[in-house]
Amino acid sequence: MRAAWISSVINNSLLLKREQLVKTMQLVDGRIEEIKRVRGLIERDVKQEYGGIAERLRNAEGSKVAVLMHDMSELQKDVDRLDGILATSSTLMQRPDIKGFLQRWKQLHATVE
Repeated sequence: MRAAWISSVINNSLLLKREQLVKTMQLVDGRIEEIKRVRGLIERDVKQEYGGIAERLRNAEGSKVAVLMHDMSELQKDVDRLDGILATSSTLMQRPDIKGFLQRWKQLHATVE
C-alpha cells in the first residue's frame, strides 16, 4: 500500500514535471521560430537597403565616369589641335619664306589663343 502510494506520488510529481518541461520546450521552440522569423525580416530589409545603396553607387559611378570620359574626349581634341599647330609651325619654320611664315603665324596665334 505504501509502495503504491509512493509510486502514485512520484508518478504524479513526474508527470507534472514532464508537462512543465514540455510546455517550456514548446515556449523555447516558439521563441526559436520567432527569432528565425525576425532574422528573415531583418535579412530581407538589409538586402533591400544594401541593394539600394549599391544601385546608388553604380549610378553615381556611371555619372562620374561619363563626365570624365567627356572631359577626356575634350582633352584629346585639344591635344590633336596642338599637334596640328605644332606640325604647321614646324613646316613654316622650315620654309625660308618669311612673308608666308608671318601670314600663317597670325592665323596660328589666333588658333592658339
